[in-house]
Order: sequence, then C-alpha cells, then structure tokens
Amino acid sequence: MHHSERHHRLAARVLNDAAEAEDVCQRAYLKAIEAEGQIDDPARLGGWLTRVIINESLMARRRRQQQQALIEHRAIEMGQTQRATDSAPPLQHLADRESVLRLLEQLDEAVRVVVVLRTIHGLSGKEASQQLGCSPALVSRRLHQGLTQLRTLARIEERQATNTP
Repeated sequence: MHHSERHHRLAARVLNDAAEAEDVCQRAYLKAIEAEGQIDDPARLGGWLTRVIINESLMARRRRQQQQALIEHRAIEMGQTQRATDSAPPLQHLADRESVLRLLEQLDEAVRVVVVLRTIHGLSGKEASQQLGCSPALVSRRLHQGLTQLRTLARIEERQATNTP
C-alpha cells in the first residue's frame, strides 16, 4: 500500500467522507511541499505528514460540524429542523420565533447560553469559551447536547401538535 493510500484511508476514517479525505490529503501534501527543507530529519517526514493529515482531518470535521450547527440554527429559525443528513420530519408548526424561544427555555441554562452564543450570536467555539471562562471542548459538548435536546423537544412538540384534534 502506498503512503498516499494509507493517508487517504486515515483521513477518510476520521471524516467518514472519501471525497473530503482527498481534499485533506491534498492540503497536507501542499503543506509538506511548503515545509520542504524545514524538516531536519527526512526519516521523520512520514510521521510529520501523518500528523498533518490527522490535524487537517479534525479541522475539516470541526468546520463541517460548525456549518451543520449553523444550518440547524437557521432551520430552527425558519421552523424546519430537518437536517440534510437526518431523516427527522420537518417541523412547520415551529415557524414562529416564540416556539423556538419556548424550546430554548427548556434547556439547562449552561447549555442554553452556549447554544445562543454559538448559533444566534455566531461566536466561534474559542470565542464562546473565552466569554464563558471554560474550555472549547466543554463549549462543543454543550452545543452538541443543546442541539440534540432541541431536536428531541421539537419532535415531541410536533407529535403533540399532530395528535391534537
């Protein structure tokens, strides 16, 4: 197996997306070309390149998650929480802002603050963590938890709306 195949498989496993893995590998190879001559020991190039591919893959996955969170936020605002990658039913009854605010109020305060900062105010994970005085990892966990809870609450509300005569 060539190194390029191994790198592509690694990136594809991190991303679960073969096409995006190709892009990640290309970016990593460009970085290797730019860094040529800066690496003292050529024998370490393979390990360095593998680390670059892992980092690039993780960054790409974070970007994709951030984009998905923004899409979900906008969908909630429009009353349609159906994700492009999810088979959740559309939620037309949440078309008004009050419904979204009502759902947000049901979240734990720490989770709600993160969801609002990240999705409504558009802060990055790092910016939100600085504002809240906690780690970016905690912000990420709370955002994921909040969006998951919002989807669940919206589904429950939708079921209740469709079951009422």
